[in-house]
Amino acid sequence: MDCARTLTPQDALAIADAALASGHVTPAALARAVARAKGWPGAPQARRVGALADGRRESPLESWSAWTFDEQGLPSPQWQVEVADAAGLPIGRGDCWWHEGLLGEADGRAKYRMRALERGSASVEGYEAILHEERTREMRMRRTGLLVVRWEARDVLVPVRAVALAGYITEQLSVAAALRFEGSIRLP
Repeated sequence: MDCARTLTPQDALAIADAALASGHVTPAALARAVARAKGWPGAPQARRVGALADGRRESPLESWSAWTFDEQGLPSPQWQVEVADAAGLPIGRGDCWWHEGLLGEADGRAKYRMRALERGSASVEGYEAILHEERTREMRMRRTGLLVVRWEARDVLVPVRAVALAGYITEQLSVAAALRFEGSIRLP
């Protein structure tokens, strides 16, 4: 709760999300801690962090994105969704999904480097293989009628870029609503 009251709100949310994801903190325990902080300096920010905290987000970038989406007035997406094609065959997981049919991918270079390292390859070829898999996965998702929006850290941390991203997502939500998604989404 001290982090939620005193750190930048984006970082505080990343810490709260990680605490929930670890299982060491429950949503109920977080809510009790927020309630106990009433009247303390930073309590309003802590309440907002507590309200937005979600243990399904897997990276600081996803948490920073959630804060920015809320700040920009975007609808809250579902985090970590499984996408399948029209035949029910799994395609992969998306970072977030809006019901209109828009899939969001919070991407930093570290995400793909980590995947390559996890597979025992720090080479350029290993990194290229990961990027090829990602392009193929996205292509399969788009074939279902989903729209895909990607962003990186500076798109949610730099205010002018956050405004531009929010405008773009809003535009893409309208476009996605007019398309026909021929697949299925499984929520966590």
